[in-house]
Amino acid sequence: MSGVESFYLEHLQTNYWGLEALMHKADALHDIETLSKDPKFSQRPNKDAPYFTRWNVVWITLTHPFYSILSIFSAAVALLAYGLYLPNAARVFTILSKHMTRDWEQLCSQWEFKPPLLTPSFNLHQFTSWDLYQHGEVPYDSIIDNMVKPLTYQNKVFEKRVKKAFEAFFEKLVEPPREHSELSDHIPSWFDKLHKKKDQTQSDREQADREQAAKEQADRERRATMEEFLSKCKLSTDEAIVSLRDSLKSKYSDQLDEPINALYRDLKALEQGMRSISSIPLFYDRGNCRGGSLWFIFLYHKTRHLFDDPTKHLMAIARQFSTGMPRQAALLQAFNDSTHLLKLRKTKFPQLTVSLYELDHNLTKAQEKIQSLPIGIYRVGAYHHSLVYVKLSEEKQLVWNPEFGLYPMKGEEMLKMIRKHHYVPGDPDSQIYFHQYESLENPEQEIA
Repeated sequence: MSGVESFYLEHLQTNYWGLEALMHKADALHDIETLSKDPKFSQRPNKDAPYFTRWNVVWITLTHPFYSILSIFSAAVALLAYGLYLPNAARVFTILSKHMTRDWEQLCSQWEFKPPLLTPSFNLHQFTSWDLYQHGEVPYDSIIDNMVKPLTYQNKVFEKRVKKAFEAFFEKLVEPPREHSELSDHIPSWFDKLHKKKDQTQSDREQADREQAAKEQADRERRATMEEFLSKCKLSTDEAIVSLRDSLKSKYSDQLDEPINALYRDLKALEQGMRSISSIPLFYDRGNCRGGSLWFIFLYHKTRHLFDDPTKHLMAIARQFSTGMPRQAALLQAFNDSTHLLKLRKTKFPQLTVSLYELDHNLTKAQEKIQSLPIGIYRVGAYHHSLVYVKLSEEKQLVWNPEFGLYPMKGEEMLKMIRKHHYVPGDPDSQIYFHQYESLENPEQEIA
């Protein structure tokens, strides 16, 4: 049964369920299922054999100069297309230009590391996914579906900034003015200690309970007011401000002017800032590593029941990226949080984050943190890069790097790879963090 693969703008703008079908009924799921039943693939005898054979190496080496010339020519055509205001064609030729040297780059990946390359990868759009990347950028305002909007980076930024402005507003509104008392500076500390040691009477405890209940009720009302205000802000900040003022003026009539003015100013500054991130990019000429890593993890959980050998399972998944990043990876790259869409649960391990200091000066501690990770599959965040770390046991681990491919590689070897290619000494962004992903679905459900 064929899957859902073509991308249409309506998936992003008005059709969340079409977007979900593009993920959960993708052709890649059926390709992996087919590989699980392929005797030649499942009985591959020597996992240590190089991916590119001797004849592959000879052919790629001989044809590389020719394809390099074609790559330069395609890049020139792309620049010409941009100059003629043909951005769709320019993007197609840009991707074509980089694909011309794909085989050579993948061959270099085989030579790069000591562990054998099991399956190469190419961290750029698949050329055939032009139905997605030709659009370049999609205006955020064109997204109408309220189930798609929460996936976007713009929605996350907007919600975070509105909530921060609302909290500042409420603090100004309810915080009573502080009056400094010189007498309070001279109250001896022993008086406080003596007072705290007194036993509370029953009435004191009841009063404390009433105060706690009142505080909890006020917190609930405040959260409800904030959620209502946030939902109205998504439609119109002006109308949200007017509605908020009307709802609070009877209770805080004498205090509203200054906090409302500050809140209105913050929201207008937010609107101005949002104009700089007013579109969702679908074209990436520098890679889709984060989206590719999430798509790899999703495919892993959806198809893990099909294989007895986890290494062959991961090789089957990695094959989906050997000609570039699928369109699903590009979409996931554009989204801020896609766990709900993919039906995954994310667990962070902040205590195991490898810090810049450890990368610079304490590699032993960095290795200990990686070794202490539980069994599972992780998206690993490094300096402007993401990769996948699969810990099957204490002895067996694999790494899929969108830049290079799939390798049987333990944590300490992954650390060396990251320090060589995805790390800048002394840069505060150079750290390594780990997000573990688990499926919220039954892994043995039928792929349909």
